Amino acid sequence: MPISLSLPRLLRTGCVGAGLLAGRPASAQTPAPVQTIPGRPHLLSVSVAELFYKVQLGYEHQLGGRNSVGISGLARYGLGRPYQGWQVSGYYRRFLTRQFPTGLYVQAQASLFNFEQQARLYSPTDRSNYSFYYRGLSGGGGLGLGYRGYLLRQATHGYLLWNAMLGGRAQARPAPAYDATRYQPVSGFLGDSDVYDWHMGFSPGSIVHGQLSLDYQF
Repeated sequence: MPISLSLPRLLRTGCVGAGLLAGRPASAQTPAPVQTIPGRPHLLSVSVAELFYKVQLGYEHQLGGRNSVGISGLARYGLGRPYQGWQVSGYYRRFLTRQFPTGLYVQAQASLFNFEQQARLYSPTDRSNYSFYYRGLSGGGGLGLGYRGYLLRQATHGYLLWNAMLGGRAQARPAPAYDATRYQPVSGFLGDSDVYDWHMGFSPGSIVHGQLSLDYQF
């Protein structure tokens, strides 16, 4: 017996099929989300350029995509008797060109330190020079501009980085306590020689300072 389908019946059948397809759950049509690799918000650093006279270690933690905070500590032990001691610093970094941990960044830093100092004194009484050694606690802060990049990224799987920073700072020199009625500081062309050496010489209080470090990200 021949089967005949009228046009209205075909239209009704098509509409029902389309409704069933449209009513399928969305999860059956969309693929599962791709799993992301966990981030590495921590960094450990060691300063490699000054190991012959000090050791400096640091820890840095990511805050958001372009910010980080950190703390560093150093122990200074070489290059003569003056300036042996310790320093603790806290800093904030804002990455400008890329997200943490690489790219160009600006840094703000505050420090607390205790270093041995040398006061070169002159006695008008006997017209002789003396050296007075003492220790003092002081602090300071500064700003810097730096850049961090990956080191041998393929070989180290992105765990090892290099970091270079150059900046300016103001670190107060602890004042010596001596009998000012008997001694006076040795002065040079630019004033007190010890103060000049502290801010302009090779010392923890130098106005211009830099850092070159190797960093490990985890």
